[in-house]
Amino acid sequence: EAFGFEWDGEVAYQSRRYALYEETLCRLKTAGLVYPCHCSRKDWQAGARRGADGFVYNGRCRHPGQRPALQGKQPAWRIRVPDRIIGFSDGIVGSYAQNLAGDIGDFVLLRADGYWAYQLAVVADDAEQGVTHIVRGQDLLVSTPRQIYLQQCLDVPTPQYAHLPLLTNAQGQKWSKQTLAPALDLNRREQLLRQVFRYLNLPEAPETDRPAELLDWAVAHWDMDKVPKHAITAP
Repeated sequence: EAFGFEWDGEVAYQSRRYALYEETLCRLKTAGLVYPCHCSRKDWQAGARRGADGFVYNGRCRHPGQRPALQGKQPAWRIRVPDRIIGFSDGIVGSYAQNLAGDIGDFVLLRADGYWAYQLAVVADDAEQGVTHIVRGQDLLVSTPRQIYLQQCLDVPTPQYAHLPLLTNAQGQKWSKQTLAPALDLNRREQLLRQVFRYLNLPEAPETDRPAELLDWAVAHWDMDKVPKHAITAP
């Protein structure tokens, strides 16, 4: 709000959407696409190989006869992934694809501790809200094929994606609290917005002390083709 952004509508909180996520998982259960997994992370990662986003699940619980019988322990729920390429055309990065079986493995939708996994929650949220375009950071690019596969399984539309380059420090790390990124100085809102405009290769904006006017100007001069495709080193 301090930088002139406004909500498009009522804000939805994932902590209040348990019923939506449960209904989504039930649909996948009915279709026979998911299965319970009693593996501990330590057990299944032992000897597992690394893929596109961490370790690739070894399929230990995929077949009923191989599942460990653990009384009283709540399972996680995983979705079976296909041995085929899932790809899409990103508005900034271009073509991107994964073989989910080889690069990711069967991934978790509901954790054993009762928390919903990010992949299921965002797909259910986007479908329920009618989201058609998703613009987010390139750290989430690797998650997109999983989400597209879930969309296909649920027979919901796949949005158009555009993954923006990350701002990184001199060591190539994404600027975040974890990498001690400095807090934004709200007394320098105009200067900070102009700094971001330069990162996105927008032309120089006219002088104004109102962030909302700067945003309107940026929208009018936006050119997706000029957005850098790779990470940007920022001081």
